[in-house]
Amino acid sequence: MDIQQLSKQYTVRHLSPEDATMVYEILRNHTIFYRYHPPLVTVESILDDMKALPPNKSYEDKVKGILSEEDYLKYTTDWKQER
Repeated sequence: MDIQQLSKQYTVRHLSPEDATMVYEILRNHTIFYRYHPPLVTVESILDDMKALPPNKSYEDKVKGILSEEDYLKYTTDWKQER
């Protein structure tokens, strides 16, 4: 899957472990969300989520991506990779 083709407006790339601190800095400020959906996010929980897989899936099925605009993170997501 060429994830760069998913958006014409944003830069799209694979999320890497080096991005965990940047993602944490954004998510930790969503205090209302975490009040109702604990636990609070940590860098370690982000790294764990990057490795998490649903039942009967492999890492080849997981594509973790990041959308950004001028080096500003807009969105992170998992995309299902079709085989």
